[in-house]
Amino acid sequence: MTYSAALLRSLLEKEFTEPLARSFCVAFSGGVDSMALLDALAELSRDAPKLRLRAIHVDHGLQESSANWATKARQSALDLGVACEVERIAVDVDSGESVEAAARAARYAVFREKLRPDEILLTAHHQDDQLETVLLQLARGAGVPGLAAMPANAAFGAGRHVRPLLGVTRAALLAYARARKLEWIEDPMNADPRFERGFLRTSVIPTLRKRWPGIAANVSRTARHMADAQELLDELAERDWVHARDGDRLELASLAGLGRARSLNLLRYWIRGAGRPLPSADNLERLLSVMTRAPKDAVPRLRWPGADVRRYRGRLYLAESYELPALEPRSWTWSSGALNLGAGLGSLNLVEGRGVATLARTRLPASLDVRGEASGASLRPAAGARKRTLRNLHQEHGVVPWARPHIPLLYAGRDLVAVGDLWTDAKYQPEGDEPAVHIEWQGRPELF
Repeated sequence: MTYSAALLRSLLEKEFTEPLARSFCVAFSGGVDSMALLDALAELSRDAPKLRLRAIHVDHGLQESSANWATKARQSALDLGVACEVERIAVDVDSGESVEAAARAARYAVFREKLRPDEILLTAHHQDDQLETVLLQLARGAGVPGLAAMPANAAFGAGRHVRPLLGVTRAALLAYARARKLEWIEDPMNADPRFERGFLRTSVIPTLRKRWPGIAANVSRTARHMADAQELLDELAERDWVHARDGDRLELASLAGLGRARSLNLLRYWIRGAGRPLPSADNLERLLSVMTRAPKDAVPRLRWPGADVRRYRGRLYLAESYELPALEPRSWTWSSGALNLGAGLGSLNLVEGRGVATLARTRLPASLDVRGEASGASLRPAAGARKRTLRNLHQEHGVVPWARPHIPLLYAGRDLVAVGDLWTDAKYQPEGDEPAVHIEWQGRPELF
């Protein structure tokens, strides 16, 4: 396949109607691949007045020459008539990830932040990059999503991320760049065998090509098959989710009735949909086993970096973490405004008028004491009702156990006046037209 501006246009037409009337932002490293992409786009733009084109170069600061490369990349883009923004970032090399992974995460964070509404991020990933990605995923024991490798078109930030060159070889891009007499940056990290992709490029892929010359095209085809398979798995998971969901939570009975493979597929879908990282295959199996086999009255929990799953009353709950700070006892002059309870706990306010948790304004002292969970605490939730312990009320209404210690209790002296925005004591509830305020608990943690 010979690469050209005309070929690029046809590739973009496969992804969009009227591609030359869209806004594109090119991830521009200044290497030969992105140089060939930007050059062809610039050529197309000369006869397409509605096409809006710009570039972003990310300087990772990982090499001494990176600032010079940034200057050269910007100038190369300007020579093509394309504005190029340079973003300098600091890569966290001590994050526990590989340098490659940390740099990639930091780079895409920039692109996500900078992408404008309905703008399309274009990257110059090609067929050889796809081969490397599949080999890396195989080495890591990836499943169908990993072997689907890099998608050609996906939602990203405020717009989309498109890789139009996945069917084009690096050799074709290099031939184009040489024929056009383009100049580009050579990053020595790309061929450094200390890094995973550098090792593949220098030691593994050349040997594979000698035995199987068409391996890049064949593996790209496999990745497309895997992408199709993942799409079908997602469609199945969407159907299962409709029947198994309870808001953002997952009903255990529905999950357990699906069978192992289908249950694991639904768990992956649920975790991804919540924006949490997937666990390892072993941890996913363990999650299914623990949650379905634990005693009925247990509250099992499983955690991995970035995710925390708990079970309560036949439902699975998922958050980044359920670790919340302790409620610090304090005095609150409520008429002066909202009370910030701390990170993850939200804020309390008393607002004029009646609501779910209503109090008689004139019966409240100027200052209320705010504390955390107290053993044996109780109140009378309605006139004529018997006094109830908070433990009984929490169990009756299904308040999740891990949130109970973080619910603010409002006291007037020794009297328990209110429990968050859930219940108030009958002694402090307004009668008739008595002036009232109601409790608003903004940003509260998940309680039910």
